Order: sequence, then C-alpha cells, then structure tokens
Amino acid sequence: MHVIAEFTMRSRGHALGVALAGTLLPLMQWVSCGAIGVVTLRHGMREGAFVLIVVLAPQLLVFAASASPNLLAILVPLQTAVLAGVLRQSRSWELTVCCAPVLGIAMILLTQLIAAPAIEKPLEVAAALAQQDLDVNPAAYSMILALMTFFMTLTATAFVCLGRWWQSVLFNPGGFATEFRGLRLSPAIMAGTVLIALVGVGIGGVFTWWFLPLIVPMVFASAGLLHFIVDQRGLSSGPLVAYYVTLALGLVTILPLPFLLLPAVLDSIFDLRGRLTKPNND
Repeated sequence: MHVIAEFTMRSRGHALGVALAGTLLPLMQWVSCGAIGVVTLRHGMREGAFVLIVVLAPQLLVFAASASPNLLAILVPLQTAVLAGVLRQSRSWELTVCCAPVLGIAMILLTQLIAAPAIEKPLEVAAALAQQDLDVNPAAYSMILALMTFFMTLTATAFVCLGRWWQSVLFNPGGFATEFRGLRLSPAIMAGTVLIALVGVGIGGVFTWWFLPLIVPMVFASAGLLHFIVDQRGLSSGPLVAYYVTLALGLVTILPLPFLLLPAVLDSIFDLRGRLTKPNND
C-alpha cells in the first residue's frame, strides 16, 4: 500500500498511470479510486479532476459505443472525487459521511432521469440474480435501486478513507487513525437520520428500502467507535475482524445491520468515547 501511495504522489503522470492501470485491470478499481482520493485530498479538485477523467474515459467510451457501461465504475469514482473534495474543504468526517448518502441518491436518481438505459441493464441483471420479475413486482425495482445506491455510497466512502489513509501514511503518519477514531455523529444528525429512515419504512411501497443509503454514516461511525475502543483498551484485532465480517454479511442480508448501527446510536446519545477514555493520572 505504501509503495502504491508513494508512486502515485510522485507526479501527475504517475497518478494518471496508476489510475489508468486500476481502471483497466480486473478487480483493481480500488487502486484508481484511491488515487482519485489521495490526489484530491492533497492537491485539490483541479488535480483530482485530471485523475477522475482518466478513470472515467474508458467507461464513457463504452457507454458511447453500446449504452451499456459498468454504471458503478462511473458513479463510484465520481462520488469518491466529490466526497474527497468535501473532506478537503471542510476537514470534517462527520460532514463528509453525511453528504455521502445524499450525493449517492442524487446521482442514482439523476442517472435514471437522463440516462435510463445505463441503469436499466444492471437492474435487470440484479433482478435476475435475486429471482425478481420487475414487471410483476414493481417494488423490486425500487429495492434493487436502493441496494445499488447503498453499495455505491458505502464503497465510495471507503475509497475516500483509503485515499486519506494513503495521504496520512506519506505526509502525516497516524493522522487518519486519529481522525477515524474520532468520527461521531451529533445527536441532531443521528435523530434526523433515524427519523427519516423510520418514516420511509413506515410509508412502505417504493420508499421501504431507501433507508439503506441513509445508514452509511452510521456504519462508519460505528467502525470509528470500535477502532477507538480497540486502541484505547489495547485489545487485539479480533473485534475489528468480527465487525468487518458482519459488515460483509450485511451486504448480502440486512439482518446484521442493526447490530452494526447500535454502537453509533449509543455513542451519539451517551458520548461513549468520553465515558471510555482512560482517566488522566498526571
């Protein structure tokens, strides 16, 4: 990781090369999105835009040729770049993770509005995998769209974390770890998020599943709290492994999600970090 980060930051040419390689090689999009994140965080949106263009160009060419691009390969880097810009300008992880679901929902709905064919194909594939008939069950369309937005938002936010970690490794060792352990949602934001999610579920119909993108900030706040506890108490990495395995299962079935979100809710209400901080004996 350190080698990739260092190579990426040597020059604009190196960053563009890493981004292009990550785009063209299978299962390596995390490299290109990490490059977008670290360049944007370090040098700003203008330099990040050059990297973003290189990442998007192959997919946009596919879109122009066939109208069936890999939609997530376009939207995830774009969302990563915008969120990295938000973090650079605000220096607030709370604001960044709260912007993530709003941006993700807006991007999906805008794509559906102006480029419907691009979004229909992945929805049909997902529906076939889930054994759902979108014509017979229109609610399944909304469910799959919400799941796609959730996955996209979660992934893009994780890539911003990757870019910030690379920046920290190179220029401010330990900085990202300190920031991430301090990620906490204010009571007002937590209450608003929970209320909106509950209203959507209560209304039902096409709104039932749209709580999923909204919980992304809570997922990262819970992870930040867990990292804080492990560091504060000098624990092994076992709890972290268990959390991320449960999170992976949450991408398949939503059943584990309440257990992932509960720490963030309790921390917002009771400030668990303050209560768990070791007393200063000096």
